[in-house]
Amino acid sequence: MSNLYLKQVLCLIPVSCLIAFPGYAAENDFSLGLGAAYSTSTYKDYDENVFPLPIVNYDNKVFFVHGLSAGAYLYQDEYNVLQASVSYYAQEFDPDDANNSQMKLLDKRDSTAMGAISYTFRSPLGNITSSLAIDVLDESDGGMIASAQYNYPIPFTQQLTIIPEAGIKYSNSDLNQHYYGVSSSESARSGLTAYDPGSAVTPYFGVAFRYNVSDTLSAFIASRYQVLPDEIQDSPMVDSSHTIQTSAGISYRF
Repeated sequence: MSNLYLKQVLCLIPVSCLIAFPGYAAENDFSLGLGAAYSTSTYKDYDENVFPLPIVNYDNKVFFVHGLSAGAYLYQDEYNVLQASVSYYAQEFDPDDANNSQMKLLDKRDSTAMGAISYTFRSPLGNITSSLAIDVLDESDGGMIASAQYNYPIPFTQQLTIIPEAGIKYSNSDLNQHYYGVSSSESARSGLTAYDPGSAVTPYFGVAFRYNVSDTLSAFIASRYQVLPDEIQDSPMVDSSHTIQTSAGISYRF
C-alpha cells in the first residue's frame, strides 16, 4: 500500500483530530470533497453538533492542506516525518444554544486555532504520532495539548482499508478552564458552583474506513470515542462521561 494512499486515508479521521496524518505524497496531489461531521456534546443540556465538512487535501511534499489543518514538512524520509501546522480547534460553547436556564447565563467560549509540531514514526507494525499544540489565538490564555496516537492501517480488500487507532490527549489547566471552568462571577450569576479545573488526560479509541470507488473517487467514514477524565466530568457544565465524534464523506482526487 502506498504512502500516499495511507495519508489520504488518515487525514480524514474525525475533525477532533488536531494533526492530520503526515506522510509522502505525489507532487501536487490535490483532492476535493464534501462530508458531514457529528459530535455529541460534553455540555449539560446542550445541542449536539452536526455540520457540513468541506474536504480539501493538497500536498506538494513541502506544504500541505489536510482537512482542517495546514502546514509544512520540516523533515521526512521513509520512516520519519516532522511537520509544523496550524489547525482549527472546533470546540466552543455558546450560551444561546444551551437548553438549561443556568447554562444560558455563562460566558461564551470560542473555538480557536492551534499551532503544532508533530512527529510520526512509520513502520510495518503501525504508525506512532506525537504532537504538541498551543492556542495561537490565545482564546484560552495559554491553552496547550500534547498527544500520542497509534494507528495500524489494514487493507481488508483491494478497495477497502480499515484503520483502528488508540491514543491519549493531555490538555493543560488553561485550556480546561476556558472550556469547562466556571468563574466566581459566572457562579454568582447562574447559580452553578464555581469550578477551576486542572490539567487532564483523555484516552480515546477510534476506527476509520475508506473505500476506493475508482482510481479518483473514494468514500470514508470515521469515528472516535473519548473517555472524559474526572477533571472534565466534575465541571458543573458537563453531564457526560464520554464523547463520540463521527465524520463521513466522499472525495475526488485530481
